[in-house]
Formats: sequence, C-alpha cells, structure tokens
Amino acid sequence: MKKERIYIFPLLFLMLFMQLYGKDSHKSDSLINILHEDRDPASVLKALKELAAMNRDKAVEVQYLTAMLDKASSVDSISMVYDALSNLSRYYYNIPDMDSLQLWAHYIDSLILKRKDNPDVYYDVHSFVSKQFLYQGDGELSVDEAVRMQNKAKASRQVYGQICSSETLGIIYQTSQQDSLAFSFFQEALRLLEESNGDLQYRIYILSNMIRTALSSSRLEEARDALEKYEISLDLQDEINRKNQIVNRSNWHRWMSYAFNVDLFLKKGEMQKARQSLEQMVEYGSQIERAGKFNIAVLSYFNELAYFHCENGAYSLALAAVDSILSQHDDPNVVRQKIDILSHLGRHEEAVALYKKYLQGVDERNDKAFIRQVEQLRTLHNVNDKDIQDKELQISHLKVRQNQRLFVISCCVLILLVILIIILLQFLRRSRRLKNELLDEKQLLIESQNDLFKAKVKAENASHMKSAFMANISHEIRTPLNAIVGFSSLVIDPDCDEDERRGYSSIIQNNSDLLLNLINDVLDLSHMESGNLVVSLKPCRLYSICKDAIDSVLHRVEQGVSLTLSMQDESFVLNTDPVRFQQMLLNLLTNAAKFTHQGKIDLAVYIDEEQRQVRVEVTDTGCGIPPDKQEKVFGRFEKLDDYVQGAGLGLAICKMIAEQLGGSVYIDSAYTDGARFVFIHPFDVPGINKV
Repeated sequence: MKKERIYIFPLLFLMLFMQLYGKDSHKSDSLINILHEDRDPASVLKALKELAAMNRDKAVEVQYLTAMLDKASSVDSISMVYDALSNLSRYYYNIPDMDSLQLWAHYIDSLILKRKDNPDVYYDVHSFVSKQFLYQGDGELSVDEAVRMQNKAKASRQVYGQICSSETLGIIYQTSQQDSLAFSFFQEALRLLEESNGDLQYRIYILSNMIRTALSSSRLEEARDALEKYEISLDLQDEINRKNQIVNRSNWHRWMSYAFNVDLFLKKGEMQKARQSLEQMVEYGSQIERAGKFNIAVLSYFNELAYFHCENGAYSLALAAVDSILSQHDDPNVVRQKIDILSHLGRHEEAVALYKKYLQGVDERNDKAFIRQVEQLRTLHNVNDKDIQDKELQISHLKVRQNQRLFVISCCVLILLVILIIILLQFLRRSRRLKNELLDEKQLLIESQNDLFKAKVKAENASHMKSAFMANISHEIRTPLNAIVGFSSLVIDPDCDEDERRGYSSIIQNNSDLLLNLINDVLDLSHMESGNLVVSLKPCRLYSICKDAIDSVLHRVEQGVSLTLSMQDESFVLNTDPVRFQQMLLNLLTNAAKFTHQGKIDLAVYIDEEQRQVRVEVTDTGCGIPPDKQEKVFGRFEKLDDYVQGAGLGLAICKMIAEQLGGSVYIDSAYTDGARFVFIHPFDVPGINKV
C-alpha cells in the first residue's frame, strides 16, 4: 500500500502543476485605458508598472517596461528609470538572453557614469550578468564580474551592493560545489541585510541558499538555525500577502522548506520525521495553482524522494525517482547518484556504462571550458594588441608635439634659470652670512644663559645646604656643650662627693668625645665632598683592625649587650686604608650600640676568594630599620630617632668611604631581628695607588 502511495505522489504533482492562472482582463483593460486617456505622467508610469507586473516574464512585459523607461526618462523620474532597467535585466536573465542582458548593463553603466550615481539597480543588473556567465560555464568571467561589484560596493560603502555581491559570490561557490565558502558569503549577505532592515523576499531567497549549502556541507546545526529563520520569514511574508491580497507569492519557498526538512532529517537519521516532511510536501502540492513556477520544486521532490528511499534501502524506488529527475533535467550530480544506486542494486554493467558516459560528459564540459577560455584569452590578446598599437601611435604623435613645445620652452626657461641662479646665489651668500652671524650670537646667548642658570642652581643649592648644615650642626653642638658646661660647674661644687665627681667627669668625657666625633665627621664629609680625601692603601692584618674597633666602641655598649667578633682567618692580610677601614667599622658599631639595649652586637668578617672580596657584617638585635627608610639612612643628617644623640652623618660617611675603597655598604633587608649592615671591600681597589 505504501509503494502505491509513493507512485501516486508524482502523478498528483504533475496534475496540479499543469494548472495556470487566468488573466484579470478587466483590470488590464482599465490600465490600458489610462495609457490612452490620462496625460498625467505619474498616472501613466504607475499604469505601465502595474501592467508590467501583471505580465511578469511574458514577452509583452518588455513592451510595457520599454514604454515605462522612455516615459520616465522624458520626465526625469530617475526612480522609475531604475525600476524599468532592473526589471528589463531580470526579464532577459530569466529567458535567458545574454546579449540583451549585457546591452542593458552597458546602458546602466553609461547612465550612472553620466549622473555620477551608485544606485541599487547597478548591482542587480551586474549580479544577473555574473550569474548568467556562471550558467553558461564562464566561471572566470562570472567571478570577475562579482568581485568587481564587491570592490565597487566596499569602496563606496554601498550596503545593498555589498549584500548583492556577497549573495552572487555565494551562488558562484555553491555552483562550483565549494559549499563552505558559499555558506560564508550567504551568511555575510544575510547579516548585512538584517542590519539594514532589507527586503523580506530577498532575505527568504538568501536563507534558502544558506540552508542548501549548509546541508550540502553537513553543517546541520547551522542548517537548522537557518531553516527556523526561513520558516519565520515565510510566515511574515504570508501575513503580508494576506493583507495585500496577493495569492501564492511564497508557495515555492514553503514547498522548499518541506524539502529542506526532509534532507535535514535524513542526514540526522530521523527517518520518521523525514517521512512526515515528505508527506507534507505532497499535501502542500494541492495548494499550488501555477505549475509553471514550480518545475524546480517538482525536481526537488523527486530528489528528496530518491534520498529517502536510499536511506531506507529501497533502491528500486530511489532509481525511479532519479529517472524522473533525469527525464526533465540532466544534472551530473544526479547521474552520480544513479550510478551509486545501480551499484547497490547489483546492476554493475549498467553502472559502468553510465559512469563511462558520465566521464565522457565531464571531459566534454572540460574541453569546452578550456576552448572557451583559450578563445577568451585570444580575443583579449588581440584586443590588447590593437589597443597597444593605437596607444603607441598616439603617444608617438604626442611626443613629437611635446618635444617641439619643450624645446622652445626649455630655451626660455634656461635663460630665466641662469638669471634666477645668479640672483639666488647672491641672495644665498648674503643670507648665509647673516644667518651664521645670528647663529653665533644665539649660541653665545644660550651658553651664557646656561652658565647663569647653572650658577644660580649651584648657588641656591649651596645656600640651602649651608642653611641646613648650620641648623643641624648648631643643634648637635649645643647639646654636648650644654652638658659639658653644666656638669663642669657641678664637678667643682664642694658639696659633691668623689663618686659623683667621677660620674660627672665621665659624662663630660662622653660629651667631649661626641663633640669631637661630630667635628671629625663634619671635616671628613667636607674633605670627601671636595675630593680632598686621601686614601692610603697598604697591607694590613684585618683581624687587628677589627679588634681595635671592638675595643674602641666597647665602653659605648650598654650592660647586658654582648659585643662579639668572628672571622674565618685571623691572619688574613688585606690591601686597604686602615684608618678609613677602622672609621667605617667604628661608625657601624657605634650606630649599633646606640639602638641595641639588650641582646648582642656581632662583627663578622667573611673572606670570599672566588669573588675576591671581603664581606663585613655588623649585626645587632636592636629596634631595626623600617624597609621604607633603609635607603634614606645613608643620606646626610638622616636620623631615625631625633631623641638619640648624633648628627646623622655617620652612615653618609660610611657610604662615601666604601665608594672610595671601591666597595659598597648596604642594609640586609632579609634580616628582621634588628639591623644588619653589610660592607663589601674588594681585594684590589681600582684607581688607587698603594702608598
């Protein structure tokens, strides 16, 4: 029963598609009367446009469109001119008549060149030309035409032109079975069309091609998404048709939506849904009233029917469907499908014979394409040769005339140039002399200005340094002097006993030492900054220098704080300045003694033979130095605690001594139990002679 139903389907379609629409004679007569009676150009143009639409794709349509073009040109109605040209090109594209199509394309090119315009009709017509080249087998000319359209549209930012050229390129790649490329062009055309809120029918047309290429390239999800948009657009178009009382405008696309569903479900392996969509194609056929518009739909039906039977293994039924297609349309892809079906049926001899015929057809098409390309190249070569000869002749004539004119002009110009050169040389000589004088004076002024600025900055810095120095030194000197003066009066007081006098004397001695150290630090800093510090290098026993420094600072260490010295090799001899080295150690140890009230102070010396340097570390367990102030403490008059005695010059002197000895001094930030100062002294001090 199912087989009988499947055979009945094609007969139903053939019977339904043989019906044609009748012509609305009354409306046509009314419009023709308007042409004869009404003298208003707008009414005449409207009547001609409606008559052309009523007779779409019929020979009489050309007469109405030509009359419409003439009338619109006479009243300068450019929109109607473009409308007539677009429909004329569409008519000759559908016939097809390539000569007439190209004639109207040239007409449009000359028109828009004259008007300096870039209308949509230009892209419509050239899209028809490109597609017609494609269907004639002239793929190269088709691509050239489409690319030319695309470049023009992008250069002028003509959105419709970009849509049209992308759609045309998609058709070209679709025809050449490059479905992935075709899909990308259709996708771009649809994006631009949606962004510009373009024509709904054009959107439906592009979506139908997108679905076809997506299915061919097995992009099933993208095909499903495009199919949903396709069906939504068809619903919108049907609603518009009902409002405008337009009948059967979207039947063909509705038919194709069922065909696409069949193909999609077959590729997904959903056979039941594929059968339902196939039955919907048959049921929808009863609504089609104009068979002449649906030949492609009939072929699509047989094509989907063949695929359906192949998926179900009914190869005999598939063969019948394929034969129905080939009886109306010789498609190489369908021939290949028939070869596969014959192979599955075991009819190998027929398959081989058909395959040979198929290959012969492919060879013939390739030979024709090759001959056509050779002829195109030969014609192009001949045209180019003739153009080149004409251009060369024109160029030779132009050169003769130009040479004659140039000779006369050259003589006049030469005389003028000689005169101008003489005048110019005199002027340049004088200008150069004046310019050099001005530059010399300007340079002198700049140098004087720079010297004055440097002197001013130096004087300001000296003044600031002097003020800061006087402020700091006066404060630091006043403190020990006050102590010395105050306790000196107490020492001679007869009421004081001997122990008190010794205590007062000790305080006086400490403040005297502090004052002496302050004066020595100021003098040393002054010598170092002025470059008068003399460094005298000689071999010294390093342990002795360190031991003397420990002994010198021992009385400054508070009770409960241990002062230790550790050294790997007590006999090591270093080439250094013993005075400055010991001064460095004293400053570091004194600084540690000030801020260490319990725990220990350790002086450690490490000999690094590989790096050829001595590493001296002074480590304490005092209050430590915050990380943000570890760089600042080496500046002059920098003090962490203003209530602790000292001028803040010791570490600045340490830094300058380290640099004079070719080494460096810094704070070990990794040590956090107090402060650790590290002094690096190289074995060989560069740039200093031994004394």
